[in-house]
Amino acid sequence: MEFLFASDYYFIIFNQMVTFYQNLLSGGADRALFVIAFGGFVVIQINNLALKTKVKEHRVVAIATKWVLVIITLLVAMEEMGIGNTTVQTFASGFALMIALAGGLAFGLGGQYQAKEILEEFKHRVAQK
Repeated sequence: MEFLFASDYYFIIFNQMVTFYQNLLSGGADRALFVIAFGGFVVIQINNLALKTKVKEHRVVAIATKWVLVIITLLVAMEEMGIGNTTVQTFASGFALMIALAGGLAFGLGGQYQAKEILEEFKHRVAQK
C-alpha cells in the first residue's frame, strides 16, 4: 500500500500545470484560436442562413443553431488546448445524446398523427385489393 504525502500532491499538480503550459505554448493556443475563429465564421453564416429561410420560427432555429455551434466550438477549442479531455468528451457525448433524444421525441411525437394517416391509407389500399 502506497501513501502519498502532501509534497507528492504538490508535485502532481505542478507536473499537470507544466504540461498544460507546455501544450499552451507549443501551439495549443494557436489551434484553439483557429478553431474559435473558424467556428465563429460558421456560426455567423449558419445564423444568417437560418434567418433568411421562410420558416415560421426562423428566429428560434437561428438561436438554437447558434448556441449549439458555439458550444461545440468551445468544446473543440478546449480539447485542442488539453483542458479536461475526459470531461470535455463526456460532456460532448452527453450533449449529443441529449440532442438526439430531443429530436427523436419531437419528431416521434410530432409525426405521430402523420404516421397514423399513412398507415390508415396503406391499410385501406391493402383492404381494397
